[in-house]
Amino acid sequence: MEGLNVNVIEAVLGELLPMENKDRVAEPYYELLADLEHFGVTTPSALGSLVSTHKRALLLAEAREFRRYVNVEVLEDSEPGERLADRLARGVYFIHVGFARQALSEQFGAEAVRDWLLSKNKGV
Repeated sequence: MEGLNVNVIEAVLGELLPMENKDRVAEPYYELLADLEHFGVTTPSALGSLVSTHKRALLLAEAREFRRYVNVEVLEDSEPGERLADRLARGVYFIHVGFARQALSEQFGAEAVRDWLLSKNKGV
């Protein structure tokens, strides 16, 4: 069975998520790969199942976060890729990687995902 890599992740998410949410500059699939592996999501079917299972919750989170930020002046984005202000102007909040991380939060708990991301960013 084929494992995950950045090209497979891009293809799976591209099939399951709204294309208007795809970052127009660069999606950090290589970072997401480490996140997925950490939580045991290691095959295309597991990724597809993760996103499909939580798709309704993902779309509700997208709408909630968009409403939260749409009327806030967004100054500087520290993230690589498309700026949040540009995404909001298009009517979207999450990029595909953001949707996938939200799916991880739905499946494994927001605290577990947040702790993992913080430890990863600290180089722990």
